[in-house]
Amino acid sequence: MLKKALSFVLAACLTLSFAALAVPASAAGFADVPVGAWYAADVQAVTSLGLFQGTSATAFSPNASMTRGMFVTALGRYAGVDPKAAACVGTVTGDGVNVREAPNTGAKVAVVLMRGSAVDVLGLENGWYQVRVGDKQGYIRADLLSARYAKFADVDYGAYYGPYVQWAFSIGIVHGISDDRFDPAGNITRGQSLSILSAYAKANCPNLPEDLTNLLFTDANNLNLGDTTTRAQAAALLHRFITAAGSPAPSPSPSPTPDTSAYTGYGLFGNVVPKSAAVSDSYFDDACFIGHSIVNGMKLYFSLPNADYYSSDGVSAGGILAYDQFPGTLADILSKRSYGKVYIMLGINEIGPGDAKANNFYNNICAVVDLIEAKQPSAVIYLISILPVSKSRSDSSENFTRDNVIAFNAKQMQASLDKNVYYLDAFGAVADANGYFPASDCAADGIHPVKAEYAVLKDYLKTHTM
Repeated sequence: MLKKALSFVLAACLTLSFAALAVPASAAGFADVPVGAWYAADVQAVTSLGLFQGTSATAFSPNASMTRGMFVTALGRYAGVDPKAAACVGTVTGDGVNVREAPNTGAKVAVVLMRGSAVDVLGLENGWYQVRVGDKQGYIRADLLSARYAKFADVDYGAYYGPYVQWAFSIGIVHGISDDRFDPAGNITRGQSLSILSAYAKANCPNLPEDLTNLLFTDANNLNLGDTTTRAQAAALLHRFITAAGSPAPSPSPSPTPDTSAYTGYGLFGNVVPKSAAVSDSYFDDACFIGHSIVNGMKLYFSLPNADYYSSDGVSAGGILAYDQFPGTLADILSKRSYGKVYIMLGINEIGPGDAKANNFYNNICAVVDLIEAKQPSAVIYLISILPVSKSRSDSSENFTRDNVIAFNAKQMQASLDKNVYYLDAFGAVADANGYFPASDCAADGIHPVKAEYAVLKDYLKTHTM
């Protein structure tokens, strides 16, 4: 059974040859890259493709160390990442901060935000961040907003590598040196270079071997993975990698409505949780799960006796706030115990075609998050994606279609940004290559998982934690 953890659009890699690239007297025009240098053709290739730039108009600095930020940027350029499209989440640092309609203090106030509010950062103009708050756009003075990519305090908005770090972190191919530091200016080691390229290849280049060591390193038998990678070596690694891998499909720009006209996956954006080391069952001792009938199945099959489940068959994101049979309302039960993690799985019971339904779901799921944040201010909140539906169900239904699931999941990804919570791509964990729930893995209704698939979902949650 073909399954995959979808990230950005996957594509079969096409062979791409650089044999025809000519090497001039000074390769790529750099005085410090002489013809005959072992790395000359590599520098020529990666600079011709726009992956690298020189350290000046006439110098490449081949012996200088390659930084972590530079390396991720070069790979992101190869992957086709649009740096203007990567979303950066900002956090308001003042009390009662005005979001103005223009970047000046005389402009009309669009909305007032409290300290800690999360916004999407769209740009920086004359000391003002352009931001999006829900369906409103405006400007916040730069000194009243902390704008950083991913979760790293040392990857600020405006840094050239920022969007690429955001992309690489969101698809799980890079991690920080600590929980809140990426160390973009730190020298990247040969082992780290290998790890990043291997993770990218695993998701995007099925034609490459699982172990890339012999492909990338000519000294694989005498390789010290702790050695710093120079710029010349990094150029060689990337040249060898892309020659073997071929041309990638361009990474789609983050969008609340991904293009599904030729489905081979779907674009992930927002605060997507990357794969992590598996946790034990005890990790969920302070967790609660909120949702519909599939959450009822989790209660039945997950075997997590210390977790709480607040779920009901047929409940929607819009209806769960008024539901009062838990016993009591959701607000009532969340006031009785403190949780470290709160998992939300909603949406399948209100799914349907058209922007109006998707936008209504977005508003409802945001309202659910608002309630949980108010009642459980210390909890880590996860939005679990809507699972795929079977092809037969999709083909025979107006509401329960693959494309409607994708559109609703995109609204959850957007909510993860707007509310600064996390998105769990359970869809990608169980979908086949065409974005459907395999018939053997779901019930006759084409929606609910069979018992064995709950083990897959549990394993996914255990290996995707923050």
